[in-house]
Amino acid sequence: MHNEKRLKWQIVTLPIPYDLRSVNCYIIEEHSGITIIDTGDDNDESKAIWRQVIGQRRVNRVLITHLHIDHFGLAKWFQDEYGATIWMSQRSNDELIKRRERFAQGMTEDGSLSFLADYGMVQDKAASAVFNRFEPFQVQVDVIFSEPELIEGETFKLQPLWTPGHSSDHYCFYEKETGVLFLGDHLLEIINPIVMPSTQMQNPLALYLATFDSLGQLEINDALPAHGTQIEDFNERVSRLMVHYTDKCQQILAAIPEEGASAHDITNQVYAHKPPELLGAAFIQVITFVHYLTERNYLVRKRKGQSYNFYRSNLANAEPFTL
Repeated sequence: MHNEKRLKWQIVTLPIPYDLRSVNCYIIEEHSGITIIDTGDDNDESKAIWRQVIGQRRVNRVLITHLHIDHFGLAKWFQDEYGATIWMSQRSNDELIKRRERFAQGMTEDGSLSFLADYGMVQDKAASAVFNRFEPFQVQVDVIFSEPELIEGETFKLQPLWTPGHSSDHYCFYEKETGVLFLGDHLLEIINPIVMPSTQMQNPLALYLATFDSLGQLEINDALPAHGTQIEDFNERVSRLMVHYTDKCQQILAAIPEEGASAHDITNQVYAHKPPELLGAAFIQVITFVHYLTERNYLVRKRKGQSYNFYRSNLANAEPFTL
């Protein structure tokens, strides 16, 4: 699929054995080879697909949107197989170094969700191991990109845009001349991306929502997400996203009785329709919401035993919630 103005891009959809079952990576064609945005996870089927798609073309560079295994898992393989230069943000590289240090100390979990123990959540080590395998994290970054600087190829000039929310190190890439926006996991057509809290960034939703103020100023012809189908109308999709977050915040506030509720109580009330295997992700998302609502002064958090309860504030009782 090609943008009619100038930028020639190609989607490469790869299998992943979890969550959405596939991830979209992108190729930008250049005169001397190709640039790749995200790699997919490290598995034999994805490697075979890449070999067939790339053929004899030269891989000039690989750009990583964020340090999740389905987006950078084959970066080291691209270095070894194609001699590609790997580009990451400073934020991603810092996290990569931390992860290698944790592996050296015998710790496989990334530590980013350790604060959830305060809310009574025990991480599933088996599930965590799927996303925290040793080999992908051994990649050495060749080039650090930063937001003020353009990434220039032979046929494009990409502007990195820091878009925290789904992860604290998440970046989109925008090609101004052709209006192509490579979204990573920042916005999807098929579902609303999970906005991930972390020990370092416990209220990511405020930052996430703010990113759409600046993205909404861009002229976007092609909005290309990392999962599912292309977003046909970016601004309309953002409008639906804002309605979702308004509705969900209102649901959470309505689920809290006068005597307060724990994050688990809220999850079981608001996400009662979810199958058991998705309640862990729902719980994490509830933590994101209650931290956001607490910072907005709609909720009050108080210690109860070994965990916390949340209570509606006077503001929440006096006026309806709005973003």
